[in-house]
Amino acid sequence: MPAIIEGLFEIKDNTGGCLRLKNLINEREYRVYPTVDMEGFKGNTDDFIAARIVPARGFHTFSGAVSLFESDGSDERRAEMYKKASEIQMKHPKWAFQDNEEKLQKSFQVTREQYEDFVDHFGSNEVFGTGKEIMQRYRDFFDFRVYEKKNPDTGLTPAQSYANDTGNVYQPPEFQLPRDVIRSPDVGMLCDPVEGICFLIDYRKFIDVFEYPEEQLGRRHAEDLVLGYLESDTISDVPFRRVAQNFPDNFKQVISYYGDQEGFSWRRIDDLMLEFKPQTFNKLPGIIAILDNELANSSKKPLKKQASVMGRFKSLFK
Repeated sequence: MPAIIEGLFEIKDNTGGCLRLKNLINEREYRVYPTVDMEGFKGNTDDFIAARIVPARGFHTFSGAVSLFESDGSDERRAEMYKKASEIQMKHPKWAFQDNEEKLQKSFQVTREQYEDFVDHFGSNEVFGTGKEIMQRYRDFFDFRVYEKKNPDTGLTPAQSYANDTGNVYQPPEFQLPRDVIRSPDVGMLCDPVEGICFLIDYRKFIDVFEYPEEQLGRRHAEDLVLGYLESDTISDVPFRRVAQNFPDNFKQVISYYGDQEGFSWRRIDDLMLEFKPQTFNKLPGIIAILDNELANSSKKPLKKQASVMGRFKSLFK
């Protein structure tokens, strides 16, 4: 079955019955022919299309509904659409990497670089504290990467490069952890070379179960923690692989104890993760790199607060 490519496309050319489209999600260009039932389609150059396309003998055709978002020719509207494309990338990373191996490999590289910076900055790949402390330490790390770390080729920080490229002072994005994380007295900030940064409530207590199993096994809070982490759809395999590496014998003891209680069996940690967290195999990088200068520069332009058509995307990209 032909691979369906989901995207938000910018019309680069619409002459001769064929549209040249730039997919702002995976940053690839395509020649796309309208289908028969699209007679009268009047998308113009610089307009935008939310659609699905499929390959067909060296070109592509549309598949299913097509939604047109007309451009008013302003840089602001273009930046608005590019910003929306970035949001879609974050929500649907598989779409961002589809049909673009270079983007995938670059994203792996960027995520790995973040991991190395994290370890250099904190001296470890995980940091502990209260929610408020972790929030501040994350902001400190962000400031370090943006305002202090210099590109060895240019000698400039990312903030300085941004100012040179755009003529604007860099404005950091607003970042706030969920309320339950902020209020927690025990939060772990973990950095993984593939997944990037994540935040876990009660992470120190989770580690204690594996570090001191004789004291923890049989207690309700320990059971809730281990099984809660194991059954969670939002917690990956990373914390389990870390305690398995740091406390191999204790890990076997703890997991075997709960396996006997809950009726699951395992021989290797991969077997355990395959049963409880199969989505963590064949991981995509946690950071999506933007390769295209046009896309990167347009998405940096500031937006005024005004009503927009962005709400219409909710039904197209769920």
